[in-house]
Amino acid sequence: MKLGVYGGTFDPIHEGHLAVARAAKEAHDLDRVLVVPAACPPHKRGAKASDSHRLAMVELALRGEKGLVPSDIEIRRGGTSYTVDTLRELGADHPGAEIFLIVGGDSVVDLPLWRSVAEIFARARIVAVDRPGHEVRFDPERFPAVPRERLEQAERDRVRMEPHPASSREIRARLARGERDVPYLPPLVREHIERHGLYGEADDRGEQAPSMPSSSC
Repeated sequence: MKLGVYGGTFDPIHEGHLAVARAAKEAHDLDRVLVVPAACPPHKRGAKASDSHRLAMVELALRGEKGLVPSDIEIRRGGTSYTVDTLRELGADHPGAEIFLIVGGDSVVDLPLWRSVAEIFARARIVAVDRPGHEVRFDPERFPAVPRERLEQAERDRVRMEPHPASSREIRARLARGERDVPYLPPLVREHIERHGLYGEADDRGEQAPSMPSSSC
């Protein structure tokens, strides 16, 4: 079994996220891609929407998406969502599966700072989804603890795709300004946001309104 893992805050999930998951799945002929909303991302501020809302939006966005499956593994575990912990748990739950960790090309810049990065490379093949002309290389100097053959594999496993204009931050900002018909939201996700009044009020610093449910961070 070839199992993809694609994590993120997904606050909210949008068409750009789906494009990355589809591209990685197709390029590596993955049987399944788990789309994993983080509980508390270690390198970002807390999410604006609650864990339950972000998970619900992922579930709605993936309806009808063959092979893309929502996972609550990090939300259920709680606390800071370290990728290495998720890979350990998935390895125990899916013995014999080949795991592919899907990351945006821009995340490769910070990847050397991730907890137990050598173990991450040992437990999963890294699939960096890049936009053409903006690749970040897996240079051995940046990953001194990772065996060279693993870095070479990551270079071969890269996926190139056209850049997608969607941005969760921009979507939140437009919703906070009261705009309707904000682009790049899957229809069911848009309905969920409108039904629950998510991202409806924020100041220009991105602070959530007191009535908006927060994440567990």
